[in-house]
Amino acid sequence: MRWLLLPFKAIRHLYRWMWRIPRYIGLFMIFMVTISPLLAYIGLDAASRLALSDEPTVQSYKGTGTKVGRIVFLGGAGASPSAQAAGMLAMLQAEAKNVDVIEYASGKFSSKKIEDFVIARIADDEHVIFVGASLGGLLSYDIIKKLRVSGDTRKFGVVLIDAPASGSDVIGIPWILKQFSWLPLGGITNQWYHPPFDRNAPALIDPDANRQQLEALWQSYETWETSCWINQGDYVFSHDPIERLTDVTWYYIRSGADDFVGENSRSHWQNDQGPMEGGIVPEGKHIAFLNRPKLYNAEIKTGIERVAA
Repeated sequence: MRWLLLPFKAIRHLYRWMWRIPRYIGLFMIFMVTISPLLAYIGLDAASRLALSDEPTVQSYKGTGTKVGRIVFLGGAGASPSAQAAGMLAMLQAEAKNVDVIEYASGKFSSKKIEDFVIARIADDEHVIFVGASLGGLLSYDIIKKLRVSGDTRKFGVVLIDAPASGSDVIGIPWILKQFSWLPLGGITNQWYHPPFDRNAPALIDPDANRQQLEALWQSYETWETSCWINQGDYVFSHDPIERLTDVTWYYIRSGADDFVGENSRSHWQNDQGPMEGGIVPEGKHIAFLNRPKLYNAEIKTGIERVAA
């Protein structure tokens, strides 16, 4: 068993040798040897990001509605948008001819690729409504802004659900954690850590909720990769100030018991975009339409009808 001690003996002799050279060089070398495993891990983990995909996809559904050409659903951070939209899908289909649920890549998050992807999807649609949940609200804004810069003059409707206007609206994440959103976390870190999600909150679930859909939702929260969470956090926390967009009708839905996005988020959007209608879901928590669609669907439906008028 003595061979197990050889690495430790080698390190001890290395440190002793370092102390024999000039003090400042020795201290520097000791410091570098001490942190080199961490630097190697970060470097290898960052390099492993090259193998992760950031390509978005779409789940497309035919609807029965006649007033709206296309509804584009953009979900919140950290879980499959398809799983997020499952409880409201039938309602969305009843409001539009087509419903697109934009599925983010789970490995890396690229707002630019999502923007370009959606812009290509809606190129031939005259009437488009975005339903943006949390982070998806900022994506909706960025997509329309890019269209306006390119000369697109179509009128759009946007229904925001618990959407922050900037990183300062996100109150459910400690300040210190927001500072690490720039880290280039990759495939190695994804094997060590998955964000936690509470599966055991029956009081927060509609009695007639589709358990199979909920299981898919929970599974997506528990397996969503850390590398993507970091990218999404960086996108929200470092987002540029919102500028006024023309010919956009807004509707803001806020959860009454939201402990993740501040209650001033709607007023921040309104200060930048002008007057907007909206409603409060008193019993709802942050994007709780995931497991309590009955609480939210009527309000979302109202929002779609208002911005479609």
